[in-house]
Amino acid sequence: MPFVAFAQGHEDIPAEAQMLKAQEVRQKAQEIKREVKAENKNIRVETRNLPKEEVKEKREAVRTEIKDKREEIRDTIKEKREAFKDEAKERINVLKEKVSEERAKKIEAFFGGMVRKFEAAISRLRTLADRIDSRLDKFEDEGKDVSALRTALDNARNSIESAEDALDKAKEEFTTFASTENPKEYFEKVKTVVHNVSQKVREAHKALVDVINSVKGASTPQ
Repeated sequence: MPFVAFAQGHEDIPAEAQMLKAQEVRQKAQEIKREVKAENKNIRVETRNLPKEEVKEKREAVRTEIKDKREEIRDTIKEKREAFKDEAKERINVLKEKVSEERAKKIEAFFGGMVRKFEAAISRLRTLADRIDSRLDKFEDEGKDVSALRTALDNARNSIESAEDALDKAKEEFTTFASTENPKEYFEKVKTVVHNVSQKVREAHKALVDVINSVKGASTPQ
């Protein structure tokens, strides 16, 4: 089959699937943020005159629900990432129409390795954010006001989501690159979006470090 005919029938399928999955993850993340904010406000109102044990019990129930939803997001992200890996063979088949098969495999392997490194970094940031969240839970149970710290953590989580979005964009551009008429020229665009991913990951890491330092300050006896 000629390359142009193949590309016209297939080039948008992987990218479109990735975009839909990425959109699903973003929507779930936004839903959790709204629920967390609403529940924290409700807890402060509903537990104002309740005994300490009842307050703790109510908070635990909310935390469990939020944790379950975050696990659901992680599962969706995992599915999205697995789909990108599964599409590697298709990208190679398209790209080798423009370059040699050996070269196509090397390009795919290089980009795939880079993607895995970014995915691992973002996953570590999510885990760190969850640990900070647990620490804030303990502070809250001790009666400390952690509203400012939670806002800072929410902002850090937003930075993590921005890094994930940037990585999705890089994957979409790479998929397009594989089927474009001039891969060499288009690769410059891929390099640009990859650089953006790296920057977003650094920003998310810095945001979490700032929260950690604030938490340490709150932990220090005055």
